[in-house]
Amino acid sequence: MKKLTVCIFPDTVPRDDVLFPLVQVFDHIVYCQAVENMGPEDMNLSALGEELVRKQLCIFFAPAPLGENRERFLALIRDLRSRRDDYASQLGNLSLAGLGQPLPGRQETGSSIISSLLRSSGIEEKSKQERELLLWQARLVLQLAEIYDEEQARVEQELEKISSLQDSLFAELREETGEDFPLTRKLHAISTLTDNQLSLRLKAWTRLYFLGTCEPDPPDLYVTTGRDGLDRLEEQYERRTGSAPKQLGRIALPGRPLPAADPVEQRDRFRDQVRELLAGLTDLVTEPAAAEAAARDRFPADHSPWAETLEQVYPAPACGRRVLELVHFPDLSDRELFLETFAREPGTLQAEVHGGDKKGLLVGHLG
Repeated sequence: MKKLTVCIFPDTVPRDDVLFPLVQVFDHIVYCQAVENMGPEDMNLSALGEELVRKQLCIFFAPAPLGENRERFLALIRDLRSRRDDYASQLGNLSLAGLGQPLPGRQETGSSIISSLLRSSGIEEKSKQERELLLWQARLVLQLAEIYDEEQARVEQELEKISSLQDSLFAELREETGEDFPLTRKLHAISTLTDNQLSLRLKAWTRLYFLGTCEPDPPDLYVTTGRDGLDRLEEQYERRTGSAPKQLGRIALPGRPLPAADPVEQRDRFRDQVRELLAGLTDLVTEPAAAEAAARDRFPADHSPWAETLEQVYPAPACGRRVLELVHFPDLSDRELFLETFAREPGTLQAEVHGGDKKGLLVGHLG
């Protein structure tokens, strides 16, 4: 059976809630890296992430290696991390070279932020070629995004601690007074990306992935956790072709491992029990047009063999559910659709949008 590869976009750091569901049905989960040769210890991976990397179920690809400039760029990132308050919160205001639009009334534009950062490291002056400068900018935006996400996760953890303490205090008060207190609302960080922030990430990821010096091996499927990314691809495809992309159906997946069980062993046991069904999924991913009807019969039904086995191995009350929605975009290359949707290039790079194999591509949304 063919080994299936999925490429995640625009995230660059693996998360358990993405890795665990997808690794049930795919052999390799690929993440694009802004900097080559970054190990698990450089990305603060979870125990699950480290294990999947060790077993080569999660792998990394650097489309545009920095080479001799790697240490210089890493020094810049270390400086950014030490001054995260100055820069990470301004991700949404980046407006350089087509990476975004400035927000009204803001004095500190993205152009000045990024340009000053690149100049301070002696990068911008050396980057005379349009492609090279775009790649530098893309790397920096993706690194800023990682810093921003880390900060949001840290805030979320602190708020979770406060909420737990709050619940304990109200429980004690109920015991002491014998009175009921209304349920209190959990505290959560406002971490939803703005449209501008998401656009920047999608543009930076697309530029780095498709304009890099190393040609990537085409994955069998691109997956995003943001519905907006898939919506934009669908809208551009309809504008370009005059027809809607093909909806191939939805596949239920476990959201998290069973408590106190080895997640990789669980994964192997599940795949063993659904081997024949995985063969059908392989047909769907590799030949989506031919397998479209069979996919609707095999995976979405609540009482299908897939759903029954999923419930046996990963009971929904304990493991939760994620749903992978599959959409087929016939007759366009991945390079063409992604660059036209997220990073339409000016000037001399515009001609490069139309490269790639036009056999079509498959995109998934993990909800």
